[in-house]
Amino acid sequence: MSSQRQKTQSGKYRNERGDILVGWVEEEYNVDFGVRSDMTLKTYLKRQGVPSFAKVLDDVNQTQQKQQKPKKK
Repeated sequence: MSSQRQKTQSGKYRNERGDILVGWVEEEYNVDFGVRSDMTLKTYLKRQGVPSFAKVLDDVNQTQQKQQKPKKK
C-alpha cells in the first residue's frame, strides 16, 4: 500500500505512518471517522477502500462542512 500523507504547516503533504491510531488523527485534525480510536490508520484506509489519507481527510471535511451549514429560512 502506498504511504499516507498529511499536510505540513506550509500546506505541503508529508508521509504519514500507517501504524498511527485513528484516535490521534481524529484529535489532530478535528474530524470524526466514526470508528474505534484504537484502529490503525492503515486498517481504516484498507477497510474504506481509500488509497490515501489525504483523500479520506478531504472526504470527511467535506461531509462535516455540509452538516454545519445553517438552513435558510
